[in-house]
Amino acid sequence: RGTFMKSEDIAKLAGVSRGTVSRVLNGKSDVAEATRKKIEKIIEEHGYTPNASARKLAGKPAEVIGFFVYKNREKNSVNWWSQDSPYFVRLMVSLLGSAKKRGYNLLVDIINDGKDFDSMEGYFKSGIISGAVFVGFDEHVTKIESLIKKKYKVALIDQKQSNNGHENCILVNADDKNGAYLATKYLIEKGHRKIIHVHGDKNIISGRLRIEGYVKALEDYNIEVKESYIVNGEYNQDKSYEATKRILEENKNSLPTGIFFANDVMAVGGIKAIRDTGLRVKDDISVIGFDNYYFGDSFDMSFSSIKAPLEEMSEFAIENLIKSINKEDFINIFKGEVELILRESIKDLNNETV
Repeated sequence: RGTFMKSEDIAKLAGVSRGTVSRVLNGKSDVAEATRKKIEKIIEEHGYTPNASARKLAGKPAEVIGFFVYKNREKNSVNWWSQDSPYFVRLMVSLLGSAKKRGYNLLVDIINDGKDFDSMEGYFKSGIISGAVFVGFDEHVTKIESLIKKKYKVALIDQKQSNNGHENCILVNADDKNGAYLATKYLIEKGHRKIIHVHGDKNIISGRLRIEGYVKALEDYNIEVKESYIVNGEYNQDKSYEATKRILEENKNSLPTGIFFANDVMAVGGIKAIRDTGLRVKDDISVIGFDNYYFGDSFDMSFSSIKAPLEEMSEFAIENLIKSINKEDFINIFKGEVELILRESIKDLNNETV
């Protein structure tokens, strides 16, 4: 049963040639309808799937796309890759849906160390996958650079802004800098001048770009940029809780009026810290996040956020990766537009004395 069967076994059971089975498997139209249905019934009953190596030998790409997520970081501080992370789950589901509707499956793997990197390349070499999407990796990872140079089909999410002449590399990002700018600008326009930024991992490009957007907004409005107001939450709920609580305690005699968190997972940790410090969201500290996960119904955590277009990013990555695999014209750079989503977490200070 299953992958142990060969196409010739299907042919014998159906009483047809192996070539006829091959034409059915490849969706060719030159097979009688009755014969096609007979072969498809046998395939379904026996759970037959074409062998990846056989497809490779025949010059046909595997209809499987890898989805590789980087986990290993110092002190294991980044946990957004896990099944508990809204970012990871939403991205994976979006990629899976985009792949499925095009007849492709998704192979998911968590990358921890060098051994995992070797296994990752093995998927390409063996023909198990015909392309892959990478997320959570630092920029200029040697192993990924090697895959790109070897002309494997690669899509990178939140990793690079320039593909440096590697035309086979597809780059997919949200407009992180503009999103951070919009968030900070909105707080400023509502009268806030003491605005904290709890930033993400600087090893990831979005972490750096969101700092840049925050800083640019302050500079455009002639507000002093204080290094002490930029604190590291590492894209981690617990780290954000600690950072937020610490900065509120350090500035209890002159509290910030607003906090921009670089993602919504950190905003949840920050809101817990605000409440544990005896303060109220909006009334005492205005809050805005990034990614636009809605926590309100389950956690009493409704707050404004920047909507990142993960579904559009996933669709672009899969569509153009498959086009590249099939040697069709494709687009290799995408920057998704962001949107400010307002909820009841920001106080208008314009009519008050701050």
